Amino acid sequence: MKEEIQTETRYEGYFLMDSGIKVSFDMSEDEGDEEMRLLYGNLEFTYEKGGVIWLGESTNMVILVDRIIGFSVREYQL
Repeated sequence: MKEEIQTETRYEGYFLMDSGIKVSFDMSEDEGDEEMRLLYGNLEFTYEKGGVIWLGESTNMVILVDRIIGFSVREYQL
């Protein structure tokens, strides 16, 4: 009998801040939100100026949206 393999979708990447700092993240699909899925799928920055992005439990950090000048996101399965 084959066991079903459980997979987890995760997002990994970075946000580039206006100061030149690169803020890396690696979060699960559950930790991310709809905006993160849209950011990965459409490469559209759907966050609004003045908002914050939570970078997941692994860092428990947030960054300000109006200071981001670039990003890179990839999706992978565990």
